[in-house]
Formats: sequence, structure tokens, C-alpha cells
Amino acid sequence: MTDTITPTETHLRAALSDLAARYEATASRATTDAGKSRARQISQAAADIRHVLTLGRIPDYLITDSKPEVTS
Repeated sequence: MTDTITPTETHLRAALSDLAARYEATASRATTDAGKSRARQISQAAADIRHVLTLGRIPDYLITDSKPEVTS
């Protein structure tokens, strides 16, 4: 079986790359201490997105068990 990239995957990769770029731009505009703290989190999110794009899959450290939240 040959791995081929479908147009949908191409669009998804482009959208994720654009999202990472937007995150990086947002993080670079931080000026206050609180903003810089949040900027580090945003920069890490951008790095995680780029890592996923490089690997072509979601690495184990980003996978979490997802369970619906119980709200009363």
C-alpha cells in the first residue's frame, strides 16, 4: 500500500501550519509579564502543531484520554 496525500490532508496540513503561524505571531506581541507567561504557552502550542506536522501523526505526549465532562 502506498501512502498518498489526499487534497483533504493537504488542506488540513495547510490549515494547521497557518494556525501555528498565527499562534507564533500572537505570542510575539506579548508585552506584560502575564502576557509573556501566556505567550510561552501559545508558543509551545505552535511548536506542538509543527511537531505533529513533521511526524505526520500525533505523538504520545499529546494524546490524552478523552472523557466527556460530567456537568450537573
